[in-house]
Amino acid sequence: MPLNHPPLAELDSALHLLSFFPDISLTVEEYLRRKDEVQDKIWPTVPLLPGVEKLVHHLKKHNVPMAVATGSRKSSYMLKTSGGQVQSVFQYFDLEKNVVTGDPLPEDPDVPGRVANGGRGIRKGRGKPNPDVFLVAAKECLERNVGDVSTDVSVDLAEEWVAERRKGLVFEDAIPGVIAGKRAGMNGKKYIVAFKCVRSICFAL
Repeated sequence: MPLNHPPLAELDSALHLLSFFPDISLTVEEYLRRKDEVQDKIWPTVPLLPGVEKLVHHLKKHNVPMAVATGSRKSSYMLKTSGGQVQSVFQYFDLEKNVVTGDPLPEDPDVPGRVANGGRGIRKGRGKPNPDVFLVAAKECLERNVGDVSTDVSVDLAEEWVAERRKGLVFEDAIPGVIAGKRAGMNGKKYIVAFKCVRSICFAL
C-alpha cells in the first residue's frame, strides 16, 4: 500500500497522536514513514511474552488446534516472527495454513479468502475490533463451522454457529482485540484462534 494511502485506523491514530504536539513540524506521512522504519528494525529483536512458550508447547502436546489472527500486515508479521528467540513458538504457525493477517482481500480475489501475496486476510475496513480476523482463522484455518465471518454474536445467528464459536478461545492483551474476540463469541477452550505472543512496540501483534 502506498505511503500516502495508509490504513484508516493507522491514519486516525497518527492524526490523534500528532494533535498533542502542534509545535512539531511533522506531517502524518513523514511520521508514519519514520515509525515504520524504526519498527521494521526492531521487530526481529522482540521477545516472547512471559509464559507464551510454555503455553504453546502445552497446547501442541495435547493436540489443541491453534491459529494466529493478527491485525498486522503480512510483511510486519514476517519481521516480528523472524527472530531466533521466537522460533520455538512460531514454528507451529504457517502463513499458508494457520495464520490470518490484516492484509485486505482484493475486490475479486483469485482464491476466496486469500490475499494477492499469499496467505489469508480479511475484508478491507474489517480489522479489530470487528470479529472477522478471528472468525476467518476459525473457519478457514481450523475448519470450524462458525458461519458468516463478518457477523458478531449480537446478530441472530444459527444455533450451531453460536455453539461452535463458544468453543474457541482468544488470547489478547489489546482492547480492540479483546472486543473483537468477544464480538466473535469465543470464550471456550476447544480450539485457540489467536495469540499475543510477542512484546508489542507501539501497537499489538
